[in-house]
Amino acid sequence: MPNHVAPPPTPLEDAVTTTLRYYAPPDSDGVAWLGAQTPLALVRLDERLRRWWAPPSEQPVLLDWYSLGQAAPTLRDAALFIATGGANGRVRERSLQMCAKMPGKLTLAAALIRCNDWAAPVRDAAQPVVMTLLGLCDMADVQWAWPLAVRLRDAGRADRDWIGSVLEPWLCETGQRSLLESLLTHPDGRTRRYAHSIAFNQDPHWAEMVRKRALHDPDPQVAKLAICHVLGHASEEDIVALCRYALQAPSSQVRVEALRALAARDLPDQAALLDAAAFDRAGNVRSLVTWLRRDRGQGNTISLWRDELDSGRRGRVREALEGLADHAEAEDADRFCSAMRSMGLRGQRTCLRGLIRAEGGLGMSVLQASLDHTNAGLRALISSAKPLWSAGLSAETLASMGEWPLSCSAREQLLRRLAGTLSRWQFLELLLDFPTGGSGEHWRSELIECWLTHRWGYSPLGLERRRAFMERLQGSGHGWDGEEADRVARALEST
Repeated sequence: MPNHVAPPPTPLEDAVTTTLRYYAPPDSDGVAWLGAQTPLALVRLDERLRRWWAPPSEQPVLLDWYSLGQAAPTLRDAALFIATGGANGRVRERSLQMCAKMPGKLTLAAALIRCNDWAAPVRDAAQPVVMTLLGLCDMADVQWAWPLAVRLRDAGRADRDWIGSVLEPWLCETGQRSLLESLLTHPDGRTRRYAHSIAFNQDPHWAEMVRKRALHDPDPQVAKLAICHVLGHASEEDIVALCRYALQAPSSQVRVEALRALAARDLPDQAALLDAAAFDRAGNVRSLVTWLRRDRGQGNTISLWRDELDSGRRGRVREALEGLADHAEAEDADRFCSAMRSMGLRGQRTCLRGLIRAEGGLGMSVLQASLDHTNAGLRALISSAKPLWSAGLSAETLASMGEWPLSCSAREQLLRRLAGTLSRWQFLELLLDFPTGGSGEHWRSELIECWLTHRWGYSPLGLERRRAFMERLQGSGHGWDGEEADRVARALEST
């Protein structure tokens, strides 16, 4: 069976692949790699091409009309994209004129990039090419490349008069409605926001539908843009109706703005709206409700949350816990302790946060309940809370901690908490007073090892106190074994 030998690459193919091998991953198809890049990635690639020490874009084969006409579309478009990124302005202009006759997503991207070229003649040449390609390219290619058009709005050298009087009016034409509609769901967030800002100002009936749909958009910036447009442009009747609809929006910022707008109007059900919003899942909405109710003399929102925790009549216990945890007072400690027993992990974290606020610090019960939690925010809250449990801590209480039903990780956390809160010498005094006998011997050994291995930092010790510690260690009342006492004594001598 004869061997099939691949034909040698054409000069055009050789020039393109030679250039792209410096940018594409090793052993990859450079042309296919270029076609798979995102529009904004092509901007970065264009900047790299411009810094090439021997600009391949000036190779005549890249702009040979016959070679381009015979090449596959992907190779042809790659060659033109490379040619538009060279250092020679005349070459860039000539390559743009050829792009206008060969529509494709890469040639459209190249023309849009050149609208921000550093040379004014190239920019002027790129603008009509863009408009020509917009009329020739498939809608999918235009949609794909539109992030580059959005980028031009903030580009330093782009002609804003042309953007405002030619490019954007083209998108607003009735015939481009399907394109504009597709841009509303574009994967690029900036492009989605741009498309919505354009759509809000189209014919009223369609714009109203887009605006209402945008209030519930999963992108909070799109939803915020929609509510701002509602408040600035809608009629009074529409503002009330759309703000009521926006109270169920995914974005808490939108719900805040909608609630603030409704509260500023004399609505018959305003009190009911505020009561319902007091159980919103977001803290910023609940905080606004608390302020609005107080400002209107409708009472403190904390009473609504307490009533819900006591009665559960609304079925919003979790939201009531979240709200009360942000504003808890001393009388709420029992509510959190009671709720903690029936809550899942997230609810337990909320209860711990509320207990810390209600008690003004970290009590013994809260300390025990917090040891098995790994949430970073909760740990930071616990670390910054005043350690109420350490005040008047006795050796008997320290011994009782060994009987707590803790996991291994929680036990290690307790040891770190003790060493991080107690002073070095307070800790040692508690260990020397530790009750002897019973089942706490192993726990005491763990505590002694923690004291010996913890990095205490600067801990000055006077001669009298050192002597008192040494005498107690040399005695027998502490109940330690000889090795533990010797190791602690050596640590005292080296201090």
